[in-house]
Amino acid sequence: MTSSTSRSDPAPGAVGGAAVVKLTAAVGMMLVLVLGIFVSGRLAADDRAAMLLTAVWFAVVLVGGLVLTRRRASLRLPLAAGYAIVAAAATIVLGLPMLGDDEVNERVVVAAASLATPRTWAR
Repeated sequence: MTSSTSRSDPAPGAVGGAAVVKLTAAVGMMLVLVLGIFVSGRLAADDRAAMLLTAVWFAVVLVGGLVLTRRRASLRLPLAAGYAIVAAAATIVLGLPMLGDDEVNERVVVAAASLATPRTWAR
């Protein structure tokens, strides 16, 4: 007598459970990256340090994601999608303001003010 379910058949509710795990992985990746952006922005003393800390944080999370997906290949796409969404959003939100420059740093020739009284022209 054989059982009605074989080993290759998914358990009831497993497909929905896998979708929940993938969604949780993608949202978790996004939260970890966004929290890292906020923390590195608060810890940094200036803009360059904040950019460096954010880049290091993204690299650490990328390596962690790669290690995780070597063990669970089914999470590769959700983690990559979450990473790509946050990377694109951070580039747009944090990078675009750097392109616009509202401070002018250039040398301008300035003449000294004249102390003489204005002349009246006689006819």
